[in-house]
Amino acid sequence: MAGVALGGLAGIVERAEAGTITAAAFTFETSAVPLTVTAVTAASYGPLLAESGVGSAFGVHAASTTVYSSPAGNGSARSFSSNVWAAGDYYEFDVPTTGLKDILVSFDQGSSGTGPKVFTLTGSAGGAFSTFGTYTVFNTVTSTVAAGSVTTNFGATSNPGFNILFDLSTITALNNAAGAVLRIVEADTTTAVAGTNRVDNFILSGNAVASTPEPASLALVAVGACALGIRRRRSV
Repeated sequence: MAGVALGGLAGIVERAEAGTITAAAFTFETSAVPLTVTAVTAASYGPLLAESGVGSAFGVHAASTTVYSSPAGNGSARSFSSNVWAAGDYYEFDVPTTGLKDILVSFDQGSSGTGPKVFTLTGSAGGAFSTFGTYTVFNTVTSTVAAGSVTTNFGATSNPGFNILFDLSTITALNNAAGAVLRIVEADTTTAVAGTNRVDNFILSGNAVASTPEPASLALVAVGACALGIRRRRSV
């Protein structure tokens, strides 16, 4: 199973900072601008294009009364937010991983007091979806941690407590996959559906897939090696 961490995990962070390539980054600072002007009421909304790299984000709910908006993000002006949640509703990120392996996914997510807090990350490389892990998000107003209840918000100051990391390096089906899709799926059966949940700073990255020499290139290498061998024999 893929590794998952809330608030950071040293080993995954080290790999994330070790020169990996970002396939797509969604900050919603430009893509979600229309939602800051007029919220949209619909079952689904999208696509929102990645601010960096190539990819599209969507919101998909069963209820046509869902309101999509773009309130403050985690350390930023905007995020992607929706309400009227039901089990199975999701945020979707279509991000090709062409040329990449050892996929790493990082995002910030928070819920209102009456919004859903239990989610699963699922993914597909073009076929059936697989579940990579289940996690619980913090309340965007008050979160309970080991030391007790602390006040925290999605707002101007970035709070690492909202960050979630998935190391998907063992999911080889996602390597070099032009049709890669990831979904953040609501799995909370205990929380009222009236509240909101928002996602921000979704980043998919990975390491470069080693290139394989083409047959013509391999033939040239073989010819060169033979010529070198003949030259050495003649010089003996």
